Amino acid sequence: YFYAVACQVIEAYDLQSYQSKTPILHISLDTSCSSTLHKYQTGDHLHILPVNDPSRVAQVASALQLDLDSVFRLQPRTKHFKYMFPTPCTVRDLLSNYCDLSLPPQRSKLKLLSRFATNHDDASILKRLGSSQGQVEYKKLILERHVGMMDLLTMLFPSIRMPFD
Repeated sequence: YFYAVACQVIEAYDLQSYQSKTPILHISLDTSCSSTLHKYQTGDHLHILPVNDPSRVAQVASALQLDLDSVFRLQPRTKHFKYMFPTPCTVRDLLSNYCDLSLPPQRSKLKLLSRFATNHDDASILKRLGSSQGQVEYKKLILERHVGMMDLLTMLFPSIRMPFD
């Protein structure tokens, strides 16, 4: 998995005009929290991973019927498995730090989620949204409305019941 360090944001502002559709942000971080960040050089990659709001995390866990404090361990099925987060891990830590709950899901993921919808109508809509025939509907329902995974699980398709095993 990747190495992450929690740093305080000192300053953040958009370098583009308010009319620009693509923001370019200037973000200043307090790097005194890490002994390794001083090695960062111009051109290196730095990923900023915001922590999800605790209330959103609780909503998603509730929708999936998961106990936030339960601990799980990944059991790789292949020798060359790449861990995306540390294991063992709590559900709370996973949903807080390693899942983007606000990012719109890819169409292919909607098709996958349709298998876990207990409501037939929800399953049909998810399949259609995940298909090439559902591109326009996906754009209108998901992308233009900025629907993330939390909204998908708690409001649009609450019948999704994914097993956590």
